[in-house]
Amino acid sequence: MMKKTDIFKVIPYTKEIQEKFSCEFDCGNDHISNFLRSSLALNDSFGKTYISVSEESEKVIGYYNISMGYIESCYDKLPVRLGGAVHINYFAVDRDWQKKNIANKFYISDMLLNDCIERVMFIRKNYVGCAFITLASTEEGYNLYCRNGFEELEAEDMTFTPNESEKSGGTYMYFALETEE
Repeated sequence: MMKKTDIFKVIPYTKEIQEKFSCEFDCGNDHISNFLRSSLALNDSFGKTYISVSEESEKVIGYYNISMGYIESCYDKLPVRLGGAVHINYFAVDRDWQKKNIANKFYISDMLLNDCIERVMFIRKNYVGCAFITLASTEEGYNLYCRNGFEELEAEDMTFTPNESEKSGGTYMYFALETEE
């Protein structure tokens, strides 16, 4: 199988990169594409943005923005915190790279999501404890998350507090970083 470094590298998003590349990025969803152009993409109080850059063309292939949160459930009608979570605020792949099959239905989006999960595991091991990854999936991203082990929150009677842009819709999902045996 091809290594991610054979195709792209993932780096923190900076103002210099935003000025150079953000206007070229188009994932097909204006709201998600425009996030890279916004000041929020560089605001550490909202989340940290990482981009994947093509080694060949120096074009932004995709990006994700992560922040911290938690999952809770109700117990005797009271909210109970189940564990900390890293929340994926935004995740997107440029149209030119969408559905690009790398190996046996393994796509660029899978590689970028894998990078995100590996980054979360590193953060978890070295900096901040957490038990879950959460997100609000668009209809277009739903299959990506399902095939990578994410589950719908509604099925488990659990909740998280969505960010402002996620309140209008999407499927709330989670990925458990460890399962009980």
